[in-house]
Amino acid sequence: MTRYRVPEGKGAVCEVAGGGLRCYGPSDGMPAKKGTGITEDQAGYLWIAGESLYRWKRGTKATEYLNGIKHPTIVDVAVDHSGDVWAAMDGVGPQFGVQHLHNGAWSEYSTAGFHSSSLRANALLVDRDGAVWIGTENDGLYRVSGGSVDHFSKPNGLSGHKVARIMEDHEGNIWISTDGGMDMFRNLPATMYSEDEGLSSAHATAVIASRDGFVWAGAYDGEEWDGERSADILRPRPNLRFAPGPEFPGKIESMFQDHAGALWLGLGNSLSVYEEGRVEKVLDRDGQVLRLDSTPAIIEDSTHTILALSETHLLFIRDRRVQAEVPLPHRLTNLGLLVADQDGGILIGTGRLMRYKNGIIQDYALPDGQTSTSVLDVISDAADPLLLATADGLLRWDQKRWQLLNQDNGLPCNHLLSFIKDRHGSLWMQSGCGLLKMEASELQKWRIGQLLQPKVITFDMSDGVETNRHFSTQPQMSLAPSGRLWFANGNTIESIDPDRVYENRLPPPVHVEQLIANGTLYQAVGRPHIPPNPRNLEIDYTGLSFSIPQKVFFRYFLEGHDKDWQGPVTRRQAFYTDLTPGKYRFHVIACNNSGVWNNTGAVTEFVIQPTFYQTWWFRAGMVIIAAGLLWGLYLLRLKQATANAQERILTQVQERERIARELHDTLLQGFQGIALQVQGVAKKLNVQDPLRKTMEEVLDRADETLSEARQRVRKLRQRSTEEDELPKLIEKCGRELSQDHTANFVLTIIGAQRPLESAVQDEAYDIAVESLRNAFRHASAARIEVEIVYDSNFLRIRVRDDGVGIEDDLLANGRPGHWGLIGMHERAKAIRAELKIWTRADAGTEIELVIPAALAFPRNNAAV
Repeated sequence: MTRYRVPEGKGAVCEVAGGGLRCYGPSDGMPAKKGTGITEDQAGYLWIAGESLYRWKRGTKATEYLNGIKHPTIVDVAVDHSGDVWAAMDGVGPQFGVQHLHNGAWSEYSTAGFHSSSLRANALLVDRDGAVWIGTENDGLYRVSGGSVDHFSKPNGLSGHKVARIMEDHEGNIWISTDGGMDMFRNLPATMYSEDEGLSSAHATAVIASRDGFVWAGAYDGEEWDGERSADILRPRPNLRFAPGPEFPGKIESMFQDHAGALWLGLGNSLSVYEEGRVEKVLDRDGQVLRLDSTPAIIEDSTHTILALSETHLLFIRDRRVQAEVPLPHRLTNLGLLVADQDGGILIGTGRLMRYKNGIIQDYALPDGQTSTSVLDVISDAADPLLLATADGLLRWDQKRWQLLNQDNGLPCNHLLSFIKDRHGSLWMQSGCGLLKMEASELQKWRIGQLLQPKVITFDMSDGVETNRHFSTQPQMSLAPSGRLWFANGNTIESIDPDRVYENRLPPPVHVEQLIANGTLYQAVGRPHIPPNPRNLEIDYTGLSFSIPQKVFFRYFLEGHDKDWQGPVTRRQAFYTDLTPGKYRFHVIACNNSGVWNNTGAVTEFVIQPTFYQTWWFRAGMVIIAAGLLWGLYLLRLKQATANAQERILTQVQERERIARELHDTLLQGFQGIALQVQGVAKKLNVQDPLRKTMEEVLDRADETLSEARQRVRKLRQRSTEEDELPKLIEKCGRELSQDHTANFVLTIIGAQRPLESAVQDEAYDIAVESLRNAFRHASAARIEVEIVYDSNFLRIRVRDDGVGIEDDLLANGRPGHWGLIGMHERAKAIRAELKIWTRADAGTEIELVIPAALAFPRNNAAV
């Protein structure tokens, strides 16, 4: 806060502008030596109160007022909307007190019970509505508006007797500082009338606004009536107060104004008519004064027949005499109402709902689930054929379907007591939680099913509305010709003007005040850095709306944490736990008591610092270490698998070598010995003997077989094969199979050919041969291809054709009695190879065998 010191003798009026202070004195046309009050008029002139009263604008010479009157110091000044000036003097009596400049003449302001010269005033203010507020030294506060004066003092709620300052805030609230504290005044939507405003009883139970502008209030002090008493009446005059009305012989239970303007009153045990200052009692069918136990409701039908409800009968009255009585199926207990419906019938409410038509009274069928609910008020008009206020919500029947509005879809509370429509078609409902309003547009959308949850506005104690106590009287709500609504709540009479419901249209400024992390406070400026691991973070914010602070709602959103907006809530703190490190942006918006939102709101940023183990470099290092461990485990597992496969292959090689030794030492040696014996026998035969020739041919074939067998034995003992041995064998097989087939056989070799492990080559060859045989025999293919790929990481053999494909069942289970496909999978598994088969009807088949390089190629021939 910047402080300025006013130099002595520099003038009574100073201006703060451009970061500096400038004071104006006699040289600027302002002769005042001191200033005790200041205000500005509509022309931009300043009025300065002090030892005199001056009107001045910068660049002009001041005009002095009240200079012809000997007076004490003028303590304050105000200018109202009409341009009249009000000056408060430090003294009382004629020409003192509060003076009023009107049409160029100064005078005291006076009205009934008020004279401004008697006031020793300390402060003046003209509010935005033009009302003049006068704060006094020892008599509280006065408000002058529209020809009437309101007085507020300590006995009726003001915090003190002495008023020091009066101020108006941006929402139009008036703040009063007194010797006892601070008070706030604001315009309320509802005006309340109690015994202080002239009601004769603290139990107002019925109200009716008549067509002549009068408002009649019915009330009683207890269950028993002990003599004549008067109704209360509010006459259309500036000082709105109830006054005693005509005296009626009984407690008022119900009121109704007929088409001619006569006022009908149910007075407990009788029914009377008030017209032109006279009271006339209604007669029964025998011409005697009508005697009743109770008369809770009176209406008039389209034929101008008056209908009255008693505890046991529905009465029909013409010319102020009962013409007919229809007994009720159910005796009234504590409630009664009458409403004419749109079909010429009469709806009767006794807690349950009944309907009269053509001389018969019947129960009205309510929807399932609502048959036992209490019907407390009824509306029947063109827009709503049947609208019921019940203890369980709002029910509507449109001759086709029932609709229910309750707490589940829009009502603040279920218990509705009475309701009425204003002249715009909006619905006003008295309820257990206050006065409710549904705008005509919202009501129409709900009627047609376009809106399942209409907006309902609530007026409660903070709006000047007391919670209603339901009484068995009618009417409890009334619409005046002016459009103002009147309603009785069981204690007081209240009134509201639907066209002047004070709406606070100013969205509240929103501020983030501070952050509290683990008990440490941080200012919400800049971008505060909060230490690591805040277990609890509190963000304090506020919305600057003082009219009804408890109706200020907030919504907030924390970027980086919340997935959506939180709220609305009335709480002014947001709480978070265990937030992770990072940058955050906190948004908060607020609405005022009228639901007007400040959608810009306030934003604050903050940073939660990480611990060392929450930094990116630590996490990156942990990821690298974890990846290294996984890679090491993978290599270890691969090494183990390779070693297992190589051990299995070595076992196979050793078995081959054993078989080779057995063949060489037994079968081949024995077979060679037999051949030598046959050769000896052949030599003993004549050269020309045909038998010798045959034996020599057998011996030649035996030599070839022995040579081939020795070659096979040598291969069994070899660890590796020739580089091009497998391709040659596959090509030889393919050529032989293609000799008896029309399919074209093609062999493709990719990569540098390398020797193979002998056991691997045997299994791979057998798989390839089985694939080729199946293709030539069963595929009906035009082209059969074999592709051998030598890669540094694997050996891949593909056999594909463009034939008919393999059926799904055959591919899954093999051909009955044949073991080709099953054997191929078994051979691939034996050498730790991967075998895949792709096939599709009329699109051919592809068989792929992939063998890891570590298993396929001998170690001393590994690819470089």
